[in-house]
Amino acid sequence: KNTMIGTGAWFFFLINLIKVPFHVFIWKTIQLETLILILPVAPLIIGGAFIGVRIVAHIPERPYRFFVILMTTIAAGRLVIPLL
Repeated sequence: KNTMIGTGAWFFFLINLIKVPFHVFIWKTIQLETLILILPVAPLIIGGAFIGVRIVAHIPERPYRFFVILMTTIAAGRLVIPLL
């Protein structure tokens, strides 16, 4: 569980980090006002990460694997048949 979640978190962190210069300099979707607006929420994001780690520790391995496989199957089905 921890390896899968950790790998996914690092992957999306790096992808989003790579996108930041494009958002700032090319698309101009991140501005100083946006950063000032988000700043008060930053502690909640960090707190959510710690809470998430504690929650994952309490989830048994077998139901977690079943849930991941089920959600992957549903997502794949929606890609194949978009009307689902």
